[in-house]
Amino acid sequence: MMNQLDHIVIAHPDLDLAIEAFADLTGCRPAYGGPHLGGGTHNALASLGDSVYLELISPDPAQIHEQSPQQVGNLGQRIATLKENQVLAWAIRSGILDQMAGNLHGFETAMPFDMSRKQPDGLMLNWQLMNLRHHDLKGFAPFFIDWLACPHPAGANPVAGEFVSLTITHTDPRLGKVISETEGVDFVQGAPDFSLEFESPRGSVVLSQQALEGFWP
Repeated sequence: MMNQLDHIVIAHPDLDLAIEAFADLTGCRPAYGGPHLGGGTHNALASLGDSVYLELISPDPAQIHEQSPQQVGNLGQRIATLKENQVLAWAIRSGILDQMAGNLHGFETAMPFDMSRKQPDGLMLNWQLMNLRHHDLKGFAPFFIDWLACPHPAGANPVAGEFVSLTITHTDPRLGKVISETEGVDFVQGAPDFSLEFESPRGSVVLSQQALEGFWP
């Protein structure tokens, strides 16, 4: 069974502004998802069909004064330095994270780790993440997610439109091998570029970037 494109993460220093801008662009208002405790962030989500969604992620003001010394420099603080919204990272969904851990087509992988988020309705979501380590691709390198027994966010959030394509262009052949095993993503050998297209109620939307910061510095 192939892995599958799961979601694209768009960062903005202010979640309310990000939601308003997205609603103006697409005609869809993303639903508030909740905080990532310890990460300094919170998010809002919008579906692109049955299996792909967009995550808007921003610093969580409620966590600013609750950070321990170990959390200084976390993702929320890094996103707070952005001047505008930008694609941050992208995720591949897989049910075999434990089998991929260690080495993946020449990438060193971290061990899968647990994550959770409490939704506004009180439902606690639990999932696992795995990231690639010791590379210079930043956000072009995907991270991997297993939603375990959770309902997938693509089926539980407002629909912003229909996913059309995601094309990753890069010079690293290892990335091409990972993408070749992933449904919903195309790889092109060349100068780095990230291009997402979807059809919204207000027409075609194309998000294109030549640099992605990623979750991990």
